[in-house]
Amino acid sequence: MTTLPRITASLALTLTFAGCGGGSGGGTPTSPTPSAAAPPAAAPAPAPAAGPPANFGVYTFAFDAGTNANDQQLIAGAVQFAHDFLQSTFGRTVTVPTRISGVLSAPGCAQGGGAAFTGQGAITFCLANPGWMAHGPVTRQKIVIHELYHVLQFERRWLGNPQAAGPDWIIEGAAEVVGYQGVAARGLLSYATAAGCQVKEYSDFAVRQPPGLPNLNAIESRMAWQTTPGPLYALAMTGVDQLLLGRGLTALNSYMDALAGGMGWPAAFQQAFALTSTAIYDQFPAYRASLPVPANYLCGV
Repeated sequence: MTTLPRITASLALTLTFAGCGGGSGGGTPTSPTPSAAAPPAAAPAPAPAAGPPANFGVYTFAFDAGTNANDQQLIAGAVQFAHDFLQSTFGRTVTVPTRISGVLSAPGCAQGGGAAFTGQGAITFCLANPGWMAHGPVTRQKIVIHELYHVLQFERRWLGNPQAAGPDWIIEGAAEVVGYQGVAARGLLSYATAAGCQVKEYSDFAVRQPPGLPNLNAIESRMAWQTTPGPLYALAMTGVDQLLLGRGLTALNSYMDALAGGMGWPAAFQQAFALTSTAIYDQFPAYRASLPVPANYLCGV
């Protein structure tokens, strides 16, 4: 069966891969919505490395000639960290051979300017796209962790399993949560700050384009996710944050495992999160409205 790509930042999808463009920072789109306040200066990039990254474990690296050495080393270091972070956080990590590519052009990179697209055992970073270039090193590491979580979703049959995958907002929101939890664990950006950035992003969007983004049930289908304008990754991450209240990240394992076992997504959702999808859709507007909107966007790093 053909699988669909996840393209970070643009969410334009092509056959064979799952694509993400980034997010509000993933994710996933990977470009934050501009706010009225200027973001803080990006953290300095590491010094150029002597050569391309060495392959390790199940990972092989391939970069186009002319790609930035800093990007190459950042991606390799973030892959190593993400691999270990998934193991320590979830008790599982990527075990399938996985090719990590950094390209300056590719058909999958032409779909909306996203940062990356991911499929079974393969991540391609679009290093010349706005979804990658607009960000500093912290957000780029978040993107890498987000994409590696997609590889795990494929391996555990959450992705590549169209009958069971469930809503895109859960797929992408989960990858954004994991990405930002990863950079928080690395000491680069607190998770509370990252979560606040999501609230500011979709709140600012609502001011510019009232009434703003719809409720989660309106972006449940693939078509709705692809065609609804605005910072969907930010909204999806907030939705997954609500799902995980009092449960923790390992609840995502329960959902993933239920899908892999052949359970339909509504039943898997109720089993993993102890409430129905209808209940979360009913509760989410009040939850979203209860979250404080930061005065400044602090994730421009």
